[in-house]
Amino acid sequence: MASSNDTSRTSYPTKTIHEDHKTESTGTMTTLPSKDRHHPIETQRLLASNKRAISVDESDEPAESKKEQSIKDDVVDILKLGFPIFLSSLSWVGKKTTDTALLGHVSQEALAAAALLDLWTMASQVLLNGRILGVLVGGAIGAGNNMLAGIYLQVSYVVLFAVSIVVVVAWSLTEQVWLWYGSDAEISHMAGFYAKALSIAIPGIVSFNQLAQFFSAQKIMHPEVNTSAFGHFVYLVFGLVFVLGWPFPGFEGYGFTACPLVTVDVTYFQLGF
Repeated sequence: MASSNDTSRTSYPTKTIHEDHKTESTGTMTTLPSKDRHHPIETQRLLASNKRAISVDESDEPAESKKEQSIKDDVVDILKLGFPIFLSSLSWVGKKTTDTALLGHVSQEALAAAALLDLWTMASQVLLNGRILGVLVGGAIGAGNNMLAGIYLQVSYVVLFAVSIVVVVAWSLTEQVWLWYGSDAEISHMAGFYAKALSIAIPGIVSFNQLAQFFSAQKIMHPEVNTSAFGHFVYLVFGLVFVLGWPFPGFEGYGFTACPLVTVDVTYFQLGF
């Protein structure tokens, strides 16, 4: 009898192991027959099998939920970055539209001079963009190296301020360039005056653009959005007062001469704000 019981106990665990493997694949829990519930080896194997089954059930379901949550987080991050950038760009377009409207009220010659000015200055101002800073700062911040991000900002200032010398010279030659192309002498002179006055704002333009990239690379968007929107408002108010003389009776404003000076003032106002 003793040997018969030993034989049955020796063969039974083999069957139980196969059942454990089967239940593990289905993710269900198993129990021992009542006669083997106090068998130490069987109890340990059962506990291990049930733990694996529970871990399978708990790991499969959260994986999909984590994936969905990750997609939602990516969409939210894109909107948080994209919408402020859109507002900043919209503010810049609004400023250029306001400038065109103000000059259109001054004279046709002023509007033509502004068109020549924009064509020449925008072609050379591209040298001052320095858009690589956002990529470098984003990588440094992502790696946890905040000091390196600050170094990138300082290096960008040194490089762009050196390049800005070329841009200042190019803007100072605006009148000569358009005279060489055969434009009207008076309109070319007005465009040259506007460009020379506007070149005073180049340090402010460089400083503001690089600071905006530095903050946006860290997902800090409110400084650029706030200053761009408020700068557009200040530009509109200053333009109406100093260019057109509105709303003061008897004061006609300073006309075309005030346009570049208003732009310079607003540029440094944005930087200080």
